[in-house]
Amino acid sequence: MSSGGRALSHQRIFDDGAPLVLSTPASADGPSPHIAIATQFCQSPDCPCRDMTLVVSKVEPVGDGKGRVIDSSKAAIGFDVDTAGLSPCAELGGIEHSQELIGELQSLLTDDYIELLRQRWHRVKGRSSDEWQRQDWSHIDTEAMVPYFQMFPNDWDLGVAHKGEQYWLVDYWCLKPGCPCDALRVDVMRPEGGSLGLVEVTTQKWKALRTEGDIRASDVWNAYLRQSHSYGALQARRRAIREVARQLLRPTAEEPSPSAAPSMVTAGRNDPCPCGSGKKYKRCCGP
Repeated sequence: MSSGGRALSHQRIFDDGAPLVLSTPASADGPSPHIAIATQFCQSPDCPCRDMTLVVSKVEPVGDGKGRVIDSSKAAIGFDVDTAGLSPCAELGGIEHSQELIGELQSLLTDDYIELLRQRWHRVKGRSSDEWQRQDWSHIDTEAMVPYFQMFPNDWDLGVAHKGEQYWLVDYWCLKPGCPCDALRVDVMRPEGGSLGLVEVTTQKWKALRTEGDIRASDVWNAYLRQSHSYGALQARRRAIREVARQLLRPTAEEPSPSAAPSMVTAGRNDPCPCGSGKKYKRCCGP
């Protein structure tokens, strides 16, 4: 679970889509249970709805920012993206249980949390496999390694809780079409913002090869790999990047607009492949 603290760097508010954990004021009897909020959305990008469902439960925080559920009952509360209004839902704990939590949530949902929920809604609605084609490529250098979020800004970010702190991982990929390299560079962002260190990784086994900056950056990377979903997420991102690289190699019939992808490389089937591998185009990156 995430504490909801979102580091602002790379001109981006990082968010991994994990449940938000909101701290509640301590009572005379000691610390109060925290509130965990999972977000559910209508997945259709064409649906005109402007709301989401907040699934609320009570948890007791444990190590590394995780939470242990101490009350199995949950409540579903509607959240209006435009007005930030809360309304009870009939699902899960029912209308009455939802109404009990609305007042508590209204005092806990600060402007920062409300903005985060709105951004989550926009991410889900704006996500698609061809999202990279809508980006401003005038700011993207395909000769250098490129942050994943520059091509797919609506995907969730990579985050990990390590030793009680939330870190964010900015993954840089090679976009050269047909490039055989298996390198990945990961900028480990501190909880308070700023880079902790840069980790060079091989995509063969996702092992850290070397670290620039604070050596603890590799510890954070290894902590991320211990998460059950990490390998699947990295493989999916790698497939998406290689598909973008293949698309960039295809010739286009007309000149792209300034905000479209860069001019495509053309080559005959028996010509040397533009990727520089030394092979013929038809035996390398060609169709």
